[in-house]
Amino acid sequence: MAYLVLSGGAAITDRGLKEMKRTGCLSLPDANMKMSYLVKSTDGTFIDSLLDRLQKNIYRFSKTVDTTSETFTGSGASGEARKWALLGFENRATLKINKFKKALKYQFDVLASAWNDVGITITSDILKIEVDRNLPVELLGQVGLGNGLKL
Repeated sequence: MAYLVLSGGAAITDRGLKEMKRTGCLSLPDANMKMSYLVKSTDGTFIDSLLDRLQKNIYRFSKTVDTTSETFTGSGASGEARKWALLGFENRATLKINKFKKALKYQFDVLASAWNDVGITITSDILKIEVDRNLPVELLGQVGLGNGLKL
């Protein structure tokens, strides 16, 4: 946002403002009168610093791992190190899965109570709920080739 600053006794009438909007220019009657724009200036380092801090805070407050950071994707990051970095996320995912299973069992019990009223006897004990996680696995470490041996 910018503000138009008139100094040296300059003033704009309604007619002059309409003419300025129409033509895009303003004439000042006296040479001592000055016109300029007042703008808030910020340097690029401030904005970059603010954006970096916002990105870090997003990951911090959402309690997730920045998978694009150098510490996660760098050459020194092994699959085991990534697994430890994702441990908090894994623990929260396990809690969500358990709550989801409990809610599904409760929903099935509600449906089963309606079915019991019409003579169909069924319980939630017959349910077997499985959740397949889609996690990357480091196969070289599992077969013992993670120590530098080549296939």
